[in-house]
Amino acid sequence: MKGSGELRNAIGMLRVGDRVEIGYLRDGKPQTATAVIAERSESETANAADINQGLEGADLADAPNGGGVLVRSVQEGSPASRPASRPTT
Repeated sequence: MKGSGELRNAIGMLRVGDRVEIGYLRDGKPQTATAVIAERSESETANAADINQGLEGADLADAPNGGGVLVRSVQEGSPASRPASRPTT
């Protein structure tokens, strides 16, 4: 892996129940461990600001049937309520 983005994408492609072997270094020596991907509990789910600070104030949930993200509400005056900055062409 070349960076955290590549790692995040690889993890995102895994399904609940998948087994993955993880390699790491401990005291300079290569080690491996096997992890099983599990469902996250409600308390472990990231809030919107953990994903991107511009989403702070948005209440997000999984969309039905794994169809993306559902925005349940947005707090007035929060970063999520402001228009996104977009480069002009």
